[in-house]
Amino acid sequence: MRRRPSLRRFAAPVAAALVGLLAGVPVAAAQVIVSPNAEPTRNDGGWVYWIAIALAVVGVLALLAIATAYLRYAPRFQREEGVPRTVRAPRIQPGKEAPRRPVVVTGAPVVVPPPAVPAPAAVAAAFLTMPRPPRPTLSPSRTRFPSTRRRSASARARWLLAAPTWASADAT
Repeated sequence: MRRRPSLRRFAAPVAAALVGLLAGVPVAAAQVIVSPNAEPTRNDGGWVYWIAIALAVVGVLALLAIATAYLRYAPRFQREEGVPRTVRAPRIQPGKEAPRRPVVVTGAPVVVPPPAVPAPAAVAAAFLTMPRPPRPTLSPSRTRFPSTRRRSASARARWLLAAPTWASADAT
């Protein structure tokens, strides 16, 4: 026989819904009803609003002062006194030789020799005649770790740091 759902099973959700509805009553009662005859009052922050505007103006003025000082004192924008502002090339007239401007030479030119570079053929020939190192061979007696017996840490370090047999043949 089937049991009917008990009243306790539905009572908890219903009680929670009623508590939620009743919790909103004070919030709804606290709403302000504006009268249609009331005149609005100005609320713009008072002196704080005007100070914010003044600080924005001071910031723009400071930015303009910094930009002007940069343009005035930066070496990139400096010009020498007494030097003409523009340099104009003389006009080329048809039928005549192009005008040339004199160049003032203050001293003998410095000639730097180019770096010595070996000829590519000599490098290739030297590479082709270079002896090849012998291939490393591992004999069955000499493996990565020669034996399985325990060695001291210093003996293992000496064995690992020892030069391989093919490296000593290459050095000679």
